[in-house]
Amino acid sequence: MTTATDVIVVGGGIMGLAFAWEAAVLAEFATRAPDQGVPCELLPGAEAVRRFPVLAPDARAVLWSPTEVVVDPPRAIAAVAAHLQRMHGVDIHFSTTVVGVQMPRVITSRGERFEAPLVIVCGGADFETLFPDLWAASGTRRCKLQMLRTRPQPNGWRLGPHVAGGLTLAHYAGFEICPSLPALKQRLAQSLPCHHHAGIHVMASQNEAGEVILGDSHDYEALLDPFDAAEIEDSIVTYARRMLRLPDWSIAARWHGVYAKGPRGPSFTAEPQPGCHVMGSPGGAGMTLAFGLAERWWTTQGG
Repeated sequence: MTTATDVIVVGGGIMGLAFAWEAAVLAEFATRAPDQGVPCELLPGAEAVRRFPVLAPDARAVLWSPTEVVVDPPRAIAAVAAHLQRMHGVDIHFSTTVVGVQMPRVITSRGERFEAPLVIVCGGADFETLFPDLWAASGTRRCKLQMLRTRPQPNGWRLGPHVAGGLTLAHYAGFEICPSLPALKQRLAQSLPCHHHAGIHVMASQNEAGEVILGDSHDYEALLDPFDAAEIEDSIVTYARRMLRLPDWSIAARWHGVYAKGPRGPSFTAEPQPGCHVMGSPGGAGMTLAFGLAERWWTTQGG
């Protein structure tokens, strides 16, 4: 379920972009990141390709971090629920919708009523069922993203590290410590307008079945219809093909996800009723941040 791995961010050599712009940001981050508690190393392109043969041979520079962890979400979600039930005696009700909270009562769509002195509402991107006025006033938005998964790679081939392309530098706030980032963002928007408009930054990781997960796009103004855009998929795959060398690019699955994104900070919290706390909006990093946010909240408030 959880695999220790490296992560590398590839700069240059992708889609014919201005190599020096991405490499400059990578170099700046490599200098500043250790002070932020992020160990990483800047590798010249040739050295990176030698160490990580999955990379396209024209990579100019690579930022490598040895401390990352990859989680397979479908397996992780089921495993967490089973662990809570088995080790802590948590009573979990699947396929049950909570339609109302009137402290200390929680009411479900089946008419069941539970009582508790503390209720925590984590509804994800559901803004309508519980406390809709609170969500409307919070400025929280939904984000729709598209992702893809290849067939299992043949003959036990392994990707190795989690790989992210130069577009990732313009997506994550962590890179804002780099003075050259504004210039890179402007250059990327001009060079790849379709990717910029769709909020695409390309990453790849591999699960235990050998499938390579590719993503993703970000639409914060989406109407959340069930239809996915073929041009977004094409943009992701085309960019990834310039970045990576996979034995098999056959796409086995396509899907989209929806998550909540708050206007400020990594999370949104409120207490609409005494003892009832609403928590959400960790954004696309929810699977990374959720447990840390929960622990911090419980330590400072809930415990």
